[in-house]
Amino acid sequence: MAPVVVVSVSIALDSAAQDRVSCAKCHEAETAAETGGVHGLAGLGCAECHGGDPKGESKEAGHGGAFRGRVPRQETAEFCARCHSDVRMMNPYGIATDQYAQYQSSKHGEAMAKGVTDVATCVDCHGTHGIRKGRDPASPVYPKNVPATCGKCHSDADLMRRHGLKATAEAQYRRSVHGEFLLSKGDLSAPSCAVCHGNHGAAPPGFRDIIHVCGKCHIKQQEMFAQSPHAALTDSGDFLGCVSCHGNHRVLRTVDEIFNRCDTCHEAGERALHTRDAIAAVLAKAAVRYGGVASRVAAMTRAGFHTEDEGLQLEEARTALLQIPPVQHTLDLAKIERLLAAEDARLGEIEERLETKERAERIKKIALVPIWIFLLGMAFVFARKRKSLESGRG
Repeated sequence: MAPVVVVSVSIALDSAAQDRVSCAKCHEAETAAETGGVHGLAGLGCAECHGGDPKGESKEAGHGGAFRGRVPRQETAEFCARCHSDVRMMNPYGIATDQYAQYQSSKHGEAMAKGVTDVATCVDCHGTHGIRKGRDPASPVYPKNVPATCGKCHSDADLMRRHGLKATAEAQYRRSVHGEFLLSKGDLSAPSCAVCHGNHGAAPPGFRDIIHVCGKCHIKQQEMFAQSPHAALTDSGDFLGCVSCHGNHRVLRTVDEIFNRCDTCHEAGERALHTRDAIAAVLAKAAVRYGGVASRVAAMTRAGFHTEDEGLQLEEARTALLQIPPVQHTLDLAKIERLLAAEDARLGEIEERLETKERAERIKKIALVPIWIFLLGMAFVFARKRKSLESGRG
């Protein structure tokens, strides 16, 4: 049976290629693009989407029968779903078949169903001819390209104004910590628009859902937030969860930037701000303490001391220090102080080991003093003796 499968695939590919050659007489750019696209590589010819007779010798013959040219925007998603909702067709490629159902439930799909045609549909994100796999860096839905793809519409001020939206999402994202990691550092695990909003089912999360959306990546932070006084306020609708402090598209990075947002809800003199200042102070103190010990280890290493064990201990201390920021979400000062006390003890142990090594080195140097005195004394005696012998010979 294997040879039969190979032959049938070969025939399908050859047939599709022949179809494209025929269509290329007029549609050269489209057929060239399709040759390297996922549909072309899968053996699909022009007629699979456009119908007609690709073997027709004239335009009239080629465009005859059930030919259709450009698919109307409002019909595009349903048109693509003819194949992309077919389990038998999509299963070999591992492609989900609920994409059309998701699109229908999205803000884009809901608007399209109401006859609003200037919203995104399949071709706006994936392209038309020469569609690439999502993991292809040339694809508009490759993670690093997603902000620009969404930005084609969401950075269009006139278009966004018609829909009552701001055209700032892409620009803000590019200045965020997420944008920095994805676009500048090339970290493909960093979230793009689709990670938070969804792709085919794109929709803004409700305020009660935000902590769950962020919690997909920030698991520990979500767990700690549930223990904070903000959690109950989020459930009641009086607090917007993560975005209240971190922002949404321009997610803030540093503690200082985030803590500065507390004033938007709390007035000067409130206990909450005193707690904030206390947490900020102990975290800053811990960072300085760690930096001091790290500098000391580095200096002793450069001086020739063997600090391999202390280096490992320092790495453990750094790992423990990185576990503390998520606990800030509890706003529990006592809990944070307990963790920092344990961290201080770790750093204190490293300092004791370093001090022991420095003390041993000082003892070595002191022990060498009498030896050097003895050697210098012997050298002096030998010099006098030599001089005396030389005088006797004279």
